[in-house]
Amino acid sequence: MNSWLFDSLILLGYFAGIIGIGLAAARRQSSFTDYALGGRKMPWWAVLASILAAEISAATFLGAPGEGYALRNFTYAQLAIGTILARVLVSWIFIKPYYAYNVVSIYEFLEKRFGPQSRQAASAVFLITRALASGTRLYVAAIVLVLGWEMISGAKASPEAELAIYIVALLVLVLLTAVYTVAGGIKAVVWTDVIQAVVMFSGLGFVLWHLFQSIPGGLPAIHEKLNQPSDLTFWNFGPMVSGDLGATIKGILESDYTIWTAFLAATFVTMATHGTA
Repeated sequence: MNSWLFDSLILLGYFAGIIGIGLAAARRQSSFTDYALGGRKMPWWAVLASILAAEISAATFLGAPGEGYALRNFTYAQLAIGTILARVLVSWIFIKPYYAYNVVSIYEFLEKRFGPQSRQAASAVFLITRALASGTRLYVAAIVLVLGWEMISGAKASPEAELAIYIVALLVLVLLTAVYTVAGGIKAVVWTDVIQAVVMFSGLGFVLWHLFQSIPGGLPAIHEKLNQPSDLTFWNFGPMVSGDLGATIKGILESDYTIWTAFLAATFVTMATHGTA
């Protein structure tokens, strides 16, 4: 069997599986609470896996390693400080009132707490920002499919063919996701995310193993290559100009990834996305 045919069968089986999960979940729903909250009976480990799979998009999975490779250090990872801090704050601020108001969504909470205008404004902002962000992530995912097509065909696609592949890839991704999400509700989302998390982290583990096996000398050789102090840099406080506070602030604001970006920008952005999503 040709390798591309085998790969295609795996993908078709995967897509059929997640559609089947969505349809199976749809048959077990008897109320809106079942649809939106999974009957409040979803196991915590499945919800955790779903959160991880949903947050680590194609942009993160492909872009974060690429950014680290471009920077030749670990300063990009500083942003994780803000995302972790934001989750703690969101849990501390929102979880208790969320349960106290006995609501199904954060928008229902906003309406009960602040009025319908607050719900409508938050919903509108979320839809606009998610459309932009999700469009970017879908484009990144489509890039992988285009590269896969070129690997199978053995030739680079023409601009017209590449555009057609992008359109088809985006339509397939959106339609498949919409089918199992709309049909199965949160149960379908959680259980398909569990499968995606297993596939994603298994792939990550295989890639790391393959790299260690492929690089002559393995991990010791990699550690030896990282012999410059800048290679292992994690903290970046930005440029410090002695005696010139204005120049220091200007340099920090012009730097891509600093500890201040992690504590301020990453924290507030994550609170916005996770506190009202």
